[in-house]
Amino acid sequence: MDCWSAWHGPTRTALTAVDAALIDVLVGPGFYTGKTVRMPASLLERTHGSYLLSSDKKRLDVALIHDYLSGDSYWAAGRDRATVDRSIEHSYLVMGAYDDKGGQVGFARMVTDLATWAWLCDVFVLAEHQGIGLGSALVGAVVEHRDVVDVSRQFLATADAHGLYAKFGFEPLTDPSRWMNRSGAAAAALR
Repeated sequence: MDCWSAWHGPTRTALTAVDAALIDVLVGPGFYTGKTVRMPASLLERTHGSYLLSSDKKRLDVALIHDYLSGDSYWAAGRDRATVDRSIEHSYLVMGAYDDKGGQVGFARMVTDLATWAWLCDVFVLAEHQGIGLGSALVGAVVEHRDVVDVSRQFLATADAHGLYAKFGFEPLTDPSRWMNRSGAAAAALR
């Protein structure tokens, strides 16, 4: 199979070693696992005032993301660095917000099958950069990204930002009793 054929669709199997090496050069190591090619999201970069929004994973300041999530967020308090690394690695779409000096000031990620289901999560903007619409710009860049805009169901969970997400069509579940959650503790208790 040639490299061009490998790029059609989110995954392809049985690449030659030459094709796999070329993919590592083009999109970075780790996308070819020996059985499938994990395709990255289409690159998106846009501005919001003097801020840059980018879906380039190479720009991410993972230490800053970990520090915020584990120390400042209510939903991921205490999350360890390995879990943050793994969550970013396996998210289809990530979006960073960067100030005019290139420092990261915000983040969001989306996990999806690219067809029927997507989960928007870990959305934050550092406090000193809030109040100027950057959170809205960040969420908009993710949910309107060309790779996920047509996903039929997009979900999120929030304790305090309902108004922000409502601007993008998010609404409370119509029948929450149909949804169930399996926590790590519950799963461990069954082992």
